[in-house]
Parts: sequence; structure tokens; C-alpha cells
Amino acid sequence: MRIAEPVLGDSPPGRARRSPIGSRVTLPDFSQRSPRALADGECLHLGHKTLTAIAAPWVHLWDSMLVYDEIDRTLFTSDLFLQPGDREPMTNEDRSGEVVEAARLSGAFPSQRLLERTLDRIAPLDVDTLACHHGSVLRGDPHRYYRALRENPIGDVVDPAVYNRQLPRPPAG
Repeated sequence: MRIAEPVLGDSPPGRARRSPIGSRVTLPDFSQRSPRALADGECLHLGHKTLTAIAAPWVHLWDSMLVYDEIDRTLFTSDLFLQPGDREPMTNEDRSGEVVEAARLSGAFPSQRLLERTLDRIAPLDVDTLACHHGSVLRGDPHRYYRALRENPIGDVVDPAVYNRQLPRPPAG
């Protein structure tokens, strides 16, 4: 049994959804059913909910995708806006400083240019909840986080040697 199967087991016609790249490359390793790609801007209708896919390449990983729920004004942010540690489920507290620091320390956001392109795309959305994969769900004005990531660049600061698999040598002695 693959990872996605327990979730999809209750829905025989259900198929995992992913970004176009992830549905071809990553997700087939985790599901016996063929995943279905969601194109950028495509809407997924779930009865009373409609989710909109927002492709966000290299905002964390090469196949990153955000998902927007217009009715609930919620943006599912993947690993964007992550906060470390064991946190309360939801907060109105401004965590923008922690978000910037965690992003810098993780080295998981390689391109500031592509990050800012995604921030440009999500800024006009009517959002009051950022549903993060790591840390608390962030409530309140999301623009404080968008500003923090623009004013404190986190991409293009990682040593490119890491991406070339050239790790620093350990100290002698």
C-alpha cells in the first residue's frame, strides 16, 4: 500500500491532485492510482467548496503549488510561511520575523525572484487565513508576511555548492 491510499480508500473514484510536475514525477511513487494534475488557475469543485490551484515553481520545491479557497478566504501555503517547533493550531500573532528566520535557516527557498513572482500573484487575493504545512495557521493580514519576505530576501542566499552536491569539507583535526 502506498502513502496516498489510506486517504483515497474511502473514495473509490478519488485521485490525488498535484501540480503538473508533481503529478508526473513525484506523486506516482506514493499512489497506486494515477494522480491528476491541476493546471495553474484551475478550479477543483468539491461540492460546496471550490479550490483554485496556484503554481508556485521553486517556492520551496520545483513542483510547489498553493491552493486558494475564495469562500473561506484561506490560502493553503505549502511550506511558504513555515514556523519551526510545536505550535498552537492557530494564531493572530505576527510571526513574520520567525517566518523569515526559518526560511533562511532551512535554505528551502532557492529563488527570491520566483518567490516574489508568487507573492505578486497572491497579494491581490482576498485572504485572511494562511494555512501552513509547518507551524500555526496564521490569521489576520497576510500582507505583513508578504512584505517580510520581500524586505528580507531569503532566496538566492543559500550556498550554491549545496545544490551542486559539493558539501563543505569538515575541519581538519
